[in-house]
Amino acid sequence: MIMKKNSELWVFIEINKGVLARVSLELLSKAVDLNKKTQGVVAAFVIGQGVKKFSDELIHYGADKVII
Repeated sequence: MIMKKNSELWVFIEINKGVLARVSLELLSKAVDLNKKTQGVVAAFVIGQGVKKFSDELIHYGADKVII
């Protein structure tokens, strides 16, 4: 896979019964690792009502920004 520098990696976040899905956090972690090579931005993409409350936690897990 060829990735350009300053790329933006998006991770689609799943919320299950009001909790961040573990697999989403694992994928976010892998995106952060990939990002070390590209020096880009890792974005967590979350859809749904009341998802804003997860923003700080996603930033804590390595997202540079959260798209709601």
